Amino acid sequence: MMEQGAINGCVVQDFNLLAVLPDKNKVFRALSRLKYMVVIDPLSTETARFWQPHGEFNNVDLSQVETEVFRLLSSCFAEEDGLVANSSRWLQWHWAAAEQLHDGKILGTLFLRLCELYRQEGGVVLEPLMAMCWDYTNPADPSPEEVAQESKGHALQDVYDTSGKLLLKMRRQLDAVVQPNGAPR
Repeated sequence: MMEQGAINGCVVQDFNLLAVLPDKNKVFRALSRLKYMVVIDPLSTETARFWQPHGEFNNVDLSQVETEVFRLLSSCFAEEDGLVANSSRWLQWHWAAAEQLHDGKILGTLFLRLCELYRQEGGVVLEPLMAMCWDYTNPADPSPEEVAQESKGHALQDVYDTSGKLLLKMRRQLDAVVQPNGAPR
């Protein structure tokens, strides 16, 4: 859809599209058709600088590139609070080593600003954005712990047992999977 001009913008977070997708030329054409692309990454990747001519290694005709690229430098995993796991099945917690903005803070800030712009100016596809569950303690800076907890899921509606007792309110995070009779699964 990007290559056909049906998508205006793209946010690329810690991912190098040009290095991992099989048809680099198609990806380049698709990225070139965007109005904007936001790249959130601690490293300068091929994707972040796809539009820069580098001779035979990246022979770019700038007249064919319509995209404005915004590169937001984020911290890497070793520069922020978080948990590292590996294939040896050990976990290690580490604390922030730098004051660089982490992905969560960048995304939280972007999300809140987009919501405010949509409230003020309107726009297409308003409903999904405004209905998004963003119930973090600090919406502009979701903590890694809160984001990790989301993998448990949230109640999509109030959950009652067979006697009508409220078990879980809508949007409340699930502690365990609850069956309609109230028993954990």
